[in-house]
Amino acid sequence: MSEDLKDFDREERLFSDALRASAEVESFRPLSAGEFTRPRTPGRLAAWGKGIAAAAAAVVVIGGLAFGLSQLGGAAGSASLPAEPASGMGGAAASEAATAAASAESEEDTKYSAGGVRVGEWTELAAPPLSARSEATGAWLDGKFYLFGGQLDPPCPPNASCIAPSKLLRDGASYDPVTGAWQQLADAPVDLSASPPTVVAGRLYYQVGYGSTAGAYAYDAARDRWSRIATPKGGGALVAAGDRLVAINYSDEVAGFDELYDADADAWTRLPDDPLGKSFNRGALWVNGKLLLGAHPLVASPGSEEPSLVQLAELDLDTMRWTKLPTLDVLSGFSAAVGNLVVFPTPGSGDGGEVNNWGRSYPMGGIYDVATGDWAELPDGLPSSEGVRQAWSDASVTGGQVFTSGHLLDPVARTWTELPSPPSGNLEGQAVIAGPDGLLVFGGWDGDAHTAAAHYLPLR
Repeated sequence: MSEDLKDFDREERLFSDALRASAEVESFRPLSAGEFTRPRTPGRLAAWGKGIAAAAAAVVVIGGLAFGLSQLGGAAGSASLPAEPASGMGGAAASEAATAAASAESEEDTKYSAGGVRVGEWTELAAPPLSARSEATGAWLDGKFYLFGGQLDPPCPPNASCIAPSKLLRDGASYDPVTGAWQQLADAPVDLSASPPTVVAGRLYYQVGYGSTAGAYAYDAARDRWSRIATPKGGGALVAAGDRLVAINYSDEVAGFDELYDADADAWTRLPDDPLGKSFNRGALWVNGKLLLGAHPLVASPGSEEPSLVQLAELDLDTMRWTKLPTLDVLSGFSAAVGNLVVFPTPGSGDGGEVNNWGRSYPMGGIYDVATGDWAELPDGLPSSEGVRQAWSDASVTGGQVFTSGHLLDPVARTWTELPSPPSGNLEGQAVIAGPDGLLVFGGWDGDAHTAAAHYLPLR
């Protein structure tokens, strides 16, 4: 006989003896189905559940009373019995109360995402069909996470100068968090690394290269097919505008203009000039059905006697008309929007310094309501720990909140939430992709080698 079965027999005898002793001095009643609860001591039950026969034998019947294995708990040889009904409470009421308590316990203990993993806890995923690497690029699209490319060179450390990577990759894969399945995808036609794609109408759009080598590519997820598209001529960066693609020129310091892409004609059309005048640090978001442009006016640098605050304008792509909005007393640009709330995620403030003192302090970031024009400062209490290190971009939206600075910002409640670091730690060059319900982290460099590990953090 195995040691496990010997332990089982010994504990069964102790359990039976205890019940017989109790039966001589106490009155018992049958338990209702609702009073059977999940055990709280998995290690204790492991010894009882080594085999089906052993588990079945754990139900002991004495004098017509059946005790299920699910009532066992505590120290060896003891039984966790139901409490006596409270004064004035009949058996039916006690049964209903026990059922409600068991239901509440079950609900509390099973906060799982749609994919069956516990919310707020990292889960290591099955091995992806991708080799170990860093600086992979990707996005969320139509129910799946997409990953492409990366590099086999060690990533360049923050704030360091490095030679351009030479061991670049083109392969890709998708991950479905509901089914837990990976799928290998068609290789990209060019090397892809670090820069995230823009997602529009079932496609991932990538910009690669600079100047004469610049090009734009589209990945059609439904057909698993890549194609090269016309390159924007105005020098702009790709931005999603609802179901359309635009290119927004970063600065008026160099010749350039904004454009709208026609996917059917594979052609770009110049957008009308915005009403903000000469500006830099230009960026756009799709908010409330319109393209919201944020930019800073060109000022002398150094030597400006006034801060370069954020100017706003919105473009109706149906009428092609701009509307200028009020200038905001904020120094940094925006990065993400939740509903009508636009988040400028940079904490802190600036006053121009000792030489260029502006006479007051201006916030670096805040929250702007496009619908009402209301402005709110970022909440205090940004967690000081690292959270989840982002490989790119200032902010993204997940779980109805803004993922920024490695933490979650709820722009409605105006609260910060600290996220646990991935099980493998925050690695250089790890890919961090935000989906509507959670974060996927893949790859990275630990200082000695790359990894192909992938983890998922469900947030709701």
